[in-house]
Order: sequence, then C-alpha cells, then structure tokens
Amino acid sequence: MIEDFASQVAVITGAGSGIGRACAQSFAHEGAAVLVSDINLQRAEAVAEEIRASGGRAAANRCNVAVPADLAAMRQAALDAFGKITILMNNAGVVYSGPFLEVDMAAWRKSFDINMFAVVEATQLMLPDILAAGGGHIVNVATVAALYPYNADRMSYNAARAGVLLFSESLALDLWQKGVGVTCLCPGPTRTNMSENMHFIGEPALTTPDLPMMDPAVLAEKLVRALREGTFFLPGHDEVYDIVARRGADMDGFLAVAAEKFNAGRKSR
Repeated sequence: MIEDFASQVAVITGAGSGIGRACAQSFAHEGAAVLVSDINLQRAEAVAEEIRASGGRAAANRCNVAVPADLAAMRQAALDAFGKITILMNNAGVVYSGPFLEVDMAAWRKSFDINMFAVVEATQLMLPDILAAGGGHIVNVATVAALYPYNADRMSYNAARAGVLLFSESLALDLWQKGVGVTCLCPGPTRTNMSENMHFIGEPALTTPDLPMMDPAVLAEKLVRALREGTFFLPGHDEVYDIVARRGADMDGFLAVAAEKFNAGRKSR
C-alpha cells in the first residue's frame, strides 16, 4: 500500500498521452515525483512541463520499451533525476488488428515484445531498486480483453495482455511479504490516442465491449485509490466484475454468446 505519495518516485511508460498521462498527473498531484517516459519525447516533455507548471516534480524520457538499452536508460534517468524508484507503471502498448491468418508471426512477436516481454524486462530491471528503497508498487496495464472474449481481430494483443495479467498475479504472490504491492489495471473503452498505436492488417472486425467510454482521468483516480488500498485487480469499469463472474459460471455459454455477436458484426461489414 502507498500511504504517502510525497515520498514516492514513479516511472511510467507510455506516459505521453492517454492513461499514462492521466496517471502521471494524478500521481504528481498526490505528491509523487514522476519520470514521464514515452516513445515520443516531445509528448513526454509536454506532460512533464504540465506537471511542473502545476507545482509538481517531473522529468521526461524517451523510451522504446522493446529496446533493452532504452529501458536501462529510462531506469538511470529516474535515478539521476530523483535518486530512487518506488513505483513502476508498465503502460506502453501496441495493437495489431486483423484476421488471424493475415497477421503474421513478425507482428505476433512485436506484439509480445512490447505488450508482454517489455513488462517483464522492466520489472526485472527496476524491482531491485524498489526493494532497495524499502518497498513500493508495480502497476501492470493489461486490458478487459484479457478477462473475457469479445473480439478476435486483436488476438495477439489480447493474448499478450492476458499474459501480463497472469504474470502480475504470480508476481504478487512472490512479493506478498516483501513490501512491494502489485496492481493489474484492466481498462475497457477509454478516451486515448490508442488508435495511433494500432496497426490494421486486412479487414479487421472492430468490435468493442458493451461498456461506456471512460475518461482517463477517472481511471487515474481509481488507480491512486487502488495503490492506497493495496488492490491487486482493478478493472476500469465496475461492470466487469459481474461479467467475469458470469463467464466463470458458464464459460461455454459465455463463449457462444460472444461468438454470435462477433460473427454477426463481421458479416455486417
């Protein structure tokens, strides 16, 4: 649990926009120092400047999370700027969207490199710093699509983020008595620029979950509360708890309904 944000230093990937930007601003508002990291340095610098203009502490960093040297440089930038790391938020992501047989293995590997393996690598890299600082928190961003099926066109993204969910759960077990909390954030529809990080292949059937669009600032407020309370599982929408329970009660029936809806949408294109 994070009781005092003023003593925290947070490293956030993909923080130049959307969920990452909102969380960087919320953490800073609570008193944390934030390394705003993004593959787009101009955006990262803009967010860091917004935080500093509001009286907060922030520095900017460019990082392609799929490049190990960039991850190492991001870690060092945080240590150079603030002297320690206590919160790591693995938020950066990319989506390859298209029919299964048209999304080649190169795209699958890129998806897993960014959406799954970068999460593991960043955690391995910075967890020792968090432990050395006396504890802290790791936030791994997955997706509601890692919890139940509603689309098949973003299969590589869904599978990689499902891996993030299970990795996070195992990590929480490992760190249970070591003073490091773990939260897995599973956003649903959120107003972000994720479309800029979507690569369309063929004719994907773009289906969305039956959930309302959420403002990233609202999601960031929920995350701050989750860190204070030591919450592991944090879906962006409260409705997800019931949906996951219905899936668990009858997985075959749930899949049949989801398949009918997905294929009806595909036929209508």
